[in-house]
Amino acid sequence: MPVSDTPEVRDLLASHNVAQVIADTVENPARDLTADFAYCRLQGPARPGATGYEPDDIADWAKTIGARNKAGKDVFAYFVHEDKLHAPANAIALRRALGITLPGD
Repeated sequence: MPVSDTPEVRDLLASHNVAQVIADTVENPARDLTADFAYCRLQGPARPGATGYEPDDIADWAKTIGARNKAGKDVFAYFVHEDKLHAPANAIALRRALGITLPGD
C-alpha cells in the first residue's frame, strides 16, 4: 500500500481539510473524502481493459457528484490526459448528466 493511502495519512489530511485526490484508476478506485470538497482526476474507469468511460460510468459519477453537491460538498472533477481521446466527450456527458447546461446546449 502506498504511504499516501494509509489511515494515518487520510486522518492527517482530514484534520487539515485537505482533499485526497480521487484518481479513479484500477490501482486507486477509492472515493474517500478527507475535506469539505472533492478533487477528482478522472483518468479512465477503475477497471482493467477499459477504453474510456461508458454511459453507466458517467451515470455513476453523476450520481456520486450530485449526492455530494446536495450534501454541501463542492466537487472539482477533471478528465485528465491519460484518457485524452475520450476526455472531452466524457466531460460533456458528465456535465449533461449533472444537468449543467451551457449557452447553445
